[in-house]
Amino acid sequence: MARQLDEGAGELDWTEIFEQAAWALVEEHRRGRYDADADAREAAPALATTLVVAALTPEQDQNADHPPEQCPDAIGPAKGQNGRGPEPRTLRLQTAAVGDSPVLVLTQDTFEPVVGETDDADGLVGGGVRALPRHTRPTCAKPRSLRRGSVLLVCTDGLALPLANGIGEVGRTLARELADPPDIVDFARLLDFSRSTYDDDRTLVAVWPGSRS
Repeated sequence: MARQLDEGAGELDWTEIFEQAAWALVEEHRRGRYDADADAREAAPALATTLVVAALTPEQDQNADHPPEQCPDAIGPAKGQNGRGPEPRTLRLQTAAVGDSPVLVLTQDTFEPVVGETDDADGLVGGGVRALPRHTRPTCAKPRSLRRGSVLLVCTDGLALPLANGIGEVGRTLARELADPPDIVDFARLLDFSRSTYDDDRTLVAVWPGSRS
């Protein structure tokens, strides 16, 4: 992905990115097992993983509302939903995922899903989660703008599920506390909440456009 961005790619080739990630897992499995002929099916039981990737670049093309040709299954809106026409734009977001680790945008106490598979309403993960290295076809979101005042959240489903779109106690608390960048200690504390049945891994990368923190 870094190479594509350095070369000035307007639309990321997500297929290449996820295929390269899957190949890296197979290579790691081959090194660990001393088996030069191992394939993705053999590597999957030991190294299966979900993957979510996001890229932020300076906004340039105000009309880039179409999905990239490299990802025909692009989902989600590329324009504002307020019906008042274009709003000031700062950063352009491209994102894709294999599996249930999502990208969310926090805006005015609402967590908007951008990309990533969803689990059942009861929070239980079924046996159908897609993962690398066997699955390399990502779900992609249409390129969109990330405006000042919004917060980009790239996380695991262990954090995303309890958020419940900001309706429950956990979601309301995190929506309030993440509206502005907390210090690193408070950031860690926010992820260390306790809630019955929600004990999966919690990993979060957050970006506040225009913030000096």
